[in-house]
Amino acid sequence: MDWSKNTIKFLSAACIAGFLISATACGDDSSSGFPADPNTEQTSGSSSGTESGDGAGTGQSSTSEAAISATITTERSLSVVADSNGFFDVADIYKAAPSSYKIAFVLRHAERESDLGQESPLTEVGVQQAIDLGKKLAGGDESFYYASTDFIRTRETCNNIAKGRGETGSVTETQADLLNGSYFLTVSSDSLDSFSSLIGGSWKIIAVYAYGEDYYAQEIAPLFYDLFERGSQFVMENVVANMNQWKRVSVLVTHDLLIEPLVVYASNRTADVNFYKTRRWVNYLSGIAVVVNADNQVELYPVRGTDVGFMMQSKTNPNATRPAANTPTTEE
Repeated sequence: MDWSKNTIKFLSAACIAGFLISATACGDDSSSGFPADPNTEQTSGSSSGTESGDGAGTGQSSTSEAAISATITTERSLSVVADSNGFFDVADIYKAAPSSYKIAFVLRHAERESDLGQESPLTEVGVQQAIDLGKKLAGGDESFYYASTDFIRTRETCNNIAKGRGETGSVTETQADLLNGSYFLTVSSDSLDSFSSLIGGSWKIIAVYAYGEDYYAQEIAPLFYDLFERGSQFVMENVVANMNQWKRVSVLVTHDLLIEPLVVYASNRTADVNFYKTRRWVNYLSGIAVVVNADNQVELYPVRGTDVGFMMQSKTNPNATRPAANTPTTEE
Protein backbone atom coordinates (compact mmCIF):
# COMPACT_ATOMS: atom_id res chain seq x y z
CA MET A 1 0.00 0.00 0.00
CA ASP A 2 1.21 3.51 -0.87
CA TRP A 3 0.73 5.29 2.45
CA SER A 4 1.51 8.74 1.03
CA LYS A 5 -1.07 8.41 -1.73
CA ASN A 6 -3.77 7.22 0.66
CA THR A 7 -2.92 9.88 3.24
CA ILE A 8 -3.23 12.63 0.62
CA LYS A 9 -6.60 11.23 -0.44
CA PHE A 10 -7.70 10.91 3.20
CA LEU A 11 -6.77 14.53 3.96
CA SER A 12 -8.33 15.82 0.75
CA ALA A 13 -11.62 14.13 1.58
CA ALA A 14 -11.38 15.38 5.17
CA CYS A 15 -10.84 18.95 4.01
CA ILE A 16 -13.89 18.75 1.75
CA ALA A 17 -16.01 17.34 4.56
CA GLY A 18 -14.65 19.92 7.01
CA PHE A 19 -15.60 22.72 4.66
CA LEU A 20 -19.08 21.28 4.17
CA ILE A 21 -19.77 20.83 7.86
CA SER A 22 -18.60 24.39 8.60
CA ALA A 23 -21.13 25.60 6.05
CA THR A 24 -23.80 23.47 7.69
CA ALA A 25 -22.95 24.93 11.08
CA CYS A 26 -23.56 28.37 9.63
CA GLY A 27 -27.06 27.40 8.56
CA ASP A 28 -26.37 26.52 4.92
CA ASP A 29 -29.01 24.00 3.90
CA SER A 30 -27.74 23.61 0.36
CA SER A 31 -26.56 20.36 -1.21
CA SER A 32 -23.47 18.82 0.35
CA GLY A 33 -21.67 18.44 -2.95
CA PHE A 34 -21.65 14.64 -2.68
CA PRO A 35 -24.25 12.48 -4.44
CA ALA A 36 -27.33 11.88 -2.32
CA ASP A 37 -27.70 8.38 -0.93
CA PRO A 38 -30.42 6.73 -3.06
CA ASN A 39 -31.31 4.07 -0.48
CA THR A 40 -34.64 5.43 0.62
CA GLU A 41 -36.61 2.19 0.52
CA GLN A 42 -34.74 -0.88 1.68
CA THR A 43 -35.51 -4.25 3.15
CA SER A 44 -34.61 -5.01 6.72
CA GLY A 45 -32.22 -7.82 5.88
CA SER A 46 -30.39 -9.29 2.93
CA SER A 47 -30.16 -12.77 1.57
CA SER A 48 -26.41 -12.99 1.15
CA GLY A 49 -25.61 -12.09 4.70
CA THR A 50 -24.94 -8.37 4.95
CA GLU A 51 -27.63 -6.74 7.02
CA SER A 52 -28.11 -3.20 5.83
CA GLY A 53 -30.06 -1.80 8.77
CA ASP A 54 -31.42 0.67 6.30
CA GLY A 55 -35.12 0.65 7.07
CA ALA A 56 -36.09 3.94 5.53
CA GLY A 57 -34.34 7.21 5.06
CA THR A 58 -31.35 8.55 3.25
CA GLY A 59 -28.58 8.22 5.80
CA GLN A 60 -28.20 11.98 5.88
CA SER A 61 -27.81 13.89 9.12
CA SER A 62 -30.10 16.29 10.89
CA THR A 63 -27.77 19.09 11.96
CA SER A 64 -28.33 22.14 14.11
CA GLU A 65 -26.90 25.64 14.11
CA ALA A 66 -24.90 24.66 17.19
CA ALA A 67 -22.98 21.97 15.30
CA ILE A 68 -19.28 21.66 16.01
CA SER A 69 -17.04 23.32 13.43
CA ALA A 70 -14.13 20.90 13.16
CA THR A 71 -11.70 19.28 10.76
CA ILE A 72 -10.40 15.73 10.53
CA THR A 73 -6.74 15.18 11.38
CA THR A 74 -4.54 12.12 10.85
CA GLU A 75 -2.76 12.89 14.14
CA ARG A 76 -3.80 11.08 17.32
CA SER A 77 -3.33 12.77 20.70
CA LEU A 78 -4.49 10.00 23.05
CA SER A 79 -1.93 7.85 24.85
CA VAL A 80 -3.28 4.55 23.58
CA VAL A 81 -1.67 1.70 21.67
CA ALA A 82 -3.26 -0.35 18.92
CA ASP A 83 -3.07 -4.13 18.99
CA SER A 84 -1.20 -6.09 16.33
CA ASN A 85 -4.28 -6.00 14.09
CA GLY A 86 -4.63 -2.22 14.20
CA PHE A 87 -7.51 -1.94 16.70
CA PHE A 88 -7.66 0.14 19.88
CA ASP A 89 -9.61 -1.04 22.91
CA VAL A 90 -12.83 0.95 23.40
CA ALA A 91 -12.21 1.25 27.13
CA ASP A 92 -8.66 2.53 26.57
CA ILE A 93 -10.00 5.34 24.36
CA TYR A 94 -12.60 6.32 26.95
CA LYS A 95 -10.15 6.32 29.85
CA ALA A 96 -7.41 8.16 27.96
CA ALA A 97 -9.60 11.00 26.67
CA PRO A 98 -9.58 14.17 28.81
CA SER A 99 -12.94 15.48 30.02
CA SER A 100 -12.71 18.29 27.46
CA TYR A 101 -12.86 15.75 24.61
CA LYS A 102 -16.07 14.51 23.01
CA ILE A 103 -16.29 10.86 21.95
CA ALA A 104 -18.70 8.93 19.75
CA PHE A 105 -18.27 5.18 19.44
CA VAL A 106 -19.85 3.85 16.24
CA LEU A 107 -20.04 0.10 16.73
CA ARG A 108 -21.39 -3.06 15.22
CA HIS A 109 -23.94 -4.75 17.48
CA ALA A 110 -23.09 -7.72 19.72
CA GLU A 111 -23.58 -11.33 18.63
CA ARG A 112 -27.07 -12.00 17.30
CA GLU A 113 -29.22 -15.02 16.55
CA SER A 114 -28.92 -16.57 13.07
CA ASP A 115 -31.93 -14.76 11.59
CA LEU A 116 -31.03 -11.67 9.56
CA GLY A 117 -34.41 -9.99 10.01
CA GLN A 118 -35.20 -6.84 11.92
CA GLU A 119 -36.64 -8.76 14.86
CA SER A 120 -33.59 -10.97 15.42
CA PRO A 121 -32.37 -10.50 19.02
CA LEU A 122 -28.95 -10.95 20.58
CA THR A 123 -27.81 -14.37 21.69
CA GLU A 124 -27.00 -14.97 25.35
CA VAL A 125 -23.35 -14.55 24.37
CA GLY A 126 -24.19 -11.25 22.69
CA VAL A 127 -26.03 -9.93 25.72
CA GLN A 128 -23.02 -10.75 27.90
CA GLN A 129 -20.64 -9.17 25.38
CA ALA A 130 -22.54 -5.89 25.60
CA ILE A 131 -22.79 -5.99 29.39
CA ASP A 132 -19.06 -6.71 29.69
CA LEU A 133 -18.25 -3.76 27.43
CA GLY A 134 -20.45 -1.54 29.58
CA LYS A 135 -18.58 -2.66 32.70
CA LYS A 136 -15.28 -1.68 31.05
CA LEU A 137 -16.75 1.77 30.42
CA ALA A 138 -18.08 2.21 33.96
CA GLY A 139 -16.73 4.80 36.34
CA GLY A 140 -17.52 8.38 37.19
CA ASP A 141 -20.97 9.88 37.31
CA GLU A 142 -21.50 10.81 33.66
CA SER A 143 -24.18 9.15 31.59
CA PHE A 144 -23.83 8.29 27.90
CA TYR A 145 -26.02 9.01 24.92
CA TYR A 146 -27.23 5.83 23.17
CA ALA A 147 -28.65 5.48 19.67
CA SER A 148 -29.22 2.57 17.33
CA THR A 149 -30.91 1.53 14.13
CA ASP A 150 -34.49 0.28 14.31
CA PHE A 151 -33.39 -3.35 14.74
CA ILE A 152 -33.91 -5.27 17.98
CA ARG A 153 -30.28 -6.43 18.15
CA THR A 154 -28.82 -2.94 17.87
CA ARG A 155 -31.19 -1.58 20.49
CA GLU A 156 -30.47 -4.51 22.81
CA THR A 157 -26.76 -3.88 22.38
CA CYS A 158 -27.15 -0.29 23.55
CA ASN A 159 -29.42 -1.25 26.43
CA ASN A 160 -27.01 -3.90 27.69
CA ILE A 161 -23.97 -1.64 27.42
CA ALA A 162 -25.90 0.86 29.52
CA LYS A 163 -26.82 -1.92 31.95
CA GLY A 164 -23.16 -2.86 32.28
CA ARG A 165 -22.35 0.75 33.13
CA GLY A 166 -25.10 0.83 35.74
CA GLU A 167 -27.29 3.23 33.75
CA THR A 168 -30.66 1.69 34.55
CA GLY A 169 -32.67 4.70 33.40
CA SER A 170 -30.98 5.22 30.03
CA VAL A 171 -33.05 5.50 26.87
CA THR A 172 -31.82 4.33 23.46
CA GLU A 173 -32.94 6.63 20.67
CA THR A 174 -33.65 5.29 17.21
CA GLN A 175 -31.43 6.95 14.59
CA ALA A 176 -32.14 4.78 11.56
CA ASP A 177 -31.25 7.50 9.07
CA LEU A 178 -28.02 8.55 10.77
CA LEU A 179 -26.81 4.96 11.08
CA ASN A 180 -28.09 3.67 7.74
CA GLY A 181 -26.20 0.47 6.96
CA SER A 182 -26.22 1.13 3.22
CA TYR A 183 -24.50 4.50 3.56
CA PHE A 184 -21.54 3.57 1.34
CA LEU A 185 -23.73 1.96 -1.35
CA THR A 186 -24.94 3.67 -4.52
CA VAL A 187 -27.41 0.82 -5.05
CA SER A 188 -29.81 -1.06 -2.79
CA SER A 189 -28.46 -3.76 -0.51
CA ASP A 190 -30.54 -6.28 -2.43
CA SER A 191 -28.79 -5.26 -5.66
CA LEU A 192 -25.42 -5.69 -3.97
CA ASP A 193 -26.42 -9.14 -2.73
CA SER A 194 -27.63 -10.22 -6.18
CA PHE A 195 -24.38 -9.15 -7.80
CA SER A 196 -22.07 -10.43 -5.07
CA SER A 197 -23.71 -13.86 -4.99
CA LEU A 198 -22.27 -14.45 -8.46
CA ILE A 199 -18.65 -13.61 -7.63
CA GLY A 200 -17.93 -14.64 -4.07
CA GLY A 201 -20.44 -13.11 -1.66
CA SER A 202 -21.00 -9.71 -0.08
CA TRP A 203 -18.14 -9.86 2.45
CA LYS A 204 -15.68 -10.44 -0.36
CA ILE A 205 -17.08 -7.67 -2.56
CA ILE A 206 -17.20 -5.09 0.23
CA ALA A 207 -13.60 -5.89 1.18
CA VAL A 208 -12.50 -5.57 -2.45
CA TYR A 209 -14.13 -2.13 -2.58
CA ALA A 210 -12.83 -0.93 0.78
CA TYR A 211 -9.22 -2.00 0.21
CA GLY A 212 -9.09 -1.06 -3.47
CA GLU A 213 -8.34 -4.57 -4.69
CA ASP A 214 -8.26 -5.45 -8.40
CA TYR A 215 -10.79 -8.30 -8.31
CA TYR A 216 -13.69 -7.27 -10.62
CA ALA A 217 -12.77 -3.68 -9.78
CA GLN A 218 -14.52 -2.08 -12.75
CA GLU A 219 -17.74 -3.96 -12.04
CA ILE A 220 -17.65 -3.32 -8.29
CA ALA A 221 -16.73 0.39 -8.31
CA PRO A 222 -20.15 1.69 -9.49
CA LEU A 223 -21.87 -0.03 -6.57
CA PHE A 224 -20.16 2.19 -3.96
CA TYR A 225 -19.27 5.79 -3.25
CA ASP A 226 -15.62 6.77 -2.97
CA LEU A 227 -14.43 5.30 0.34
CA PHE A 228 -12.53 8.33 1.61
CA GLU A 229 -15.01 11.00 0.55
CA ARG A 230 -17.99 9.06 1.85
CA GLY A 231 -16.20 8.11 5.07
CA SER A 232 -15.35 11.74 5.79
CA GLN A 233 -18.89 12.76 4.98
CA PHE A 234 -20.32 10.23 7.43
CA VAL A 235 -17.98 11.28 10.23
CA MET A 236 -18.56 15.00 9.80
CA GLU A 237 -22.23 15.15 8.82
CA ASN A 238 -23.72 12.20 10.68
CA VAL A 239 -21.59 12.21 13.80
CA VAL A 240 -19.64 15.41 14.49
CA ALA A 241 -22.46 17.71 13.37
CA ASN A 242 -24.73 16.15 16.00
CA MET A 243 -22.36 15.71 18.93
CA ASN A 244 -23.39 18.95 20.62
CA GLN A 245 -26.93 17.59 20.79
CA TRP A 246 -25.72 14.41 22.48
CA LYS A 247 -23.74 13.84 25.67
CA ARG A 248 -19.96 13.98 26.00
CA VAL A 249 -19.77 10.27 25.19
CA SER A 250 -22.10 8.63 22.70
CA VAL A 251 -22.60 5.00 21.75
CA LEU A 252 -24.07 4.51 18.27
CA VAL A 253 -24.84 0.94 17.26
CA THR A 254 -25.36 -0.17 13.68
CA HIS A 255 -24.48 -3.03 11.30
CA ASP A 256 -21.38 -4.39 9.64
CA LEU A 257 -22.36 -3.19 6.17
CA LEU A 258 -21.56 0.28 7.52
CA ILE A 259 -18.86 -0.67 10.04
CA GLU A 260 -16.60 -2.62 7.66
CA PRO A 261 -15.84 0.32 5.31
CA LEU A 262 -15.74 2.75 8.24
CA VAL A 263 -13.01 0.75 9.96
CA VAL A 264 -11.01 0.56 6.74
CA TYR A 265 -11.47 4.30 6.17
CA ALA A 266 -10.62 5.33 9.75
CA SER A 267 -7.47 3.19 9.75
CA ASN A 268 -6.40 4.38 6.29
CA ARG A 269 -6.54 0.74 5.20
CA THR A 270 -4.08 -0.41 7.89
CA ALA A 271 -6.49 -2.41 10.10
CA ASP A 272 -6.80 -5.91 8.67
CA VAL A 273 -10.42 -6.86 8.05
CA ASN A 274 -9.70 -7.69 4.42
CA PHE A 275 -11.95 -10.67 3.87
CA TYR A 276 -10.82 -10.90 0.25
CA LYS A 277 -7.21 -11.63 1.23
CA THR A 278 -7.15 -12.79 4.85
CA ARG A 279 -10.71 -14.04 5.47
CA ARG A 280 -11.09 -11.46 8.24
CA TRP A 281 -14.26 -9.44 8.82
CA VAL A 282 -15.24 -6.88 11.46
CA ASN A 283 -16.16 -8.60 14.70
CA TYR A 284 -19.13 -7.90 16.92
CA LEU A 285 -18.72 -4.65 18.88
CA SER A 286 -15.93 -3.45 16.59
CA GLY A 287 -16.13 -0.05 14.93
CA ILE A 288 -14.60 3.39 15.15
CA ALA A 289 -14.16 6.07 17.78
CA VAL A 290 -14.76 9.63 16.61
CA VAL A 291 -12.90 11.87 19.04
CA VAL A 292 -13.15 15.67 18.97
CA ASN A 293 -10.20 17.07 20.88
CA ALA A 294 -9.83 20.40 22.69
CA ASP A 295 -8.70 22.07 19.46
CA ASN A 296 -11.83 20.90 17.62
CA GLN A 297 -9.83 18.45 15.57
CA VAL A 298 -11.46 15.13 14.78
CA GLU A 299 -9.35 12.07 15.52
CA LEU A 300 -10.37 8.63 14.24
CA TYR A 301 -9.54 5.31 15.89
CA PRO A 302 -10.54 1.81 14.74
CA VAL A 303 -11.78 0.14 17.94
CA ARG A 304 -12.87 -3.18 19.37
CA GLY A 305 -15.22 -3.88 22.24
CA THR A 306 -14.15 -7.51 22.67
CA ASP A 307 -10.71 -9.11 22.84
CA VAL A 308 -10.33 -9.30 19.04
CA GLY A 309 -11.38 -6.75 16.42
CA PHE A 310 -12.08 -9.26 13.67
CA MET A 311 -13.84 -12.56 13.08
CA MET A 312 -12.31 -15.06 10.68
CA GLN A 313 -13.86 -17.57 8.34
CA SER A 314 -12.36 -21.03 8.26
CA LYS A 315 -11.15 -22.12 4.82
CA THR A 316 -11.85 -25.76 5.62
CA ASN A 317 -15.32 -25.07 7.03
CA PRO A 318 -16.96 -22.10 5.27
CA ASN A 319 -19.88 -22.22 7.68
CA ALA A 320 -17.66 -21.45 10.66
CA THR A 321 -16.34 -18.10 11.80
CA ARG A 322 -14.01 -17.31 14.65
CA PRO A 323 -13.82 -16.01 17.36
CA ALA A 324 -17.55 -15.40 17.62
CA ALA A 325 -19.67 -18.45 18.31
CA ASN A 326 -22.76 -19.62 16.42
CA THR A 327 -22.06 -17.25 13.56
CA PRO A 328 -22.95 -18.21 9.98
CA THR A 329 -20.59 -17.33 7.17
CA THR A 330 -22.56 -14.60 5.55
CA GLU A 331 -24.35 -12.95 8.35
CA GLU A 332 -24.49 -9.21 8.38
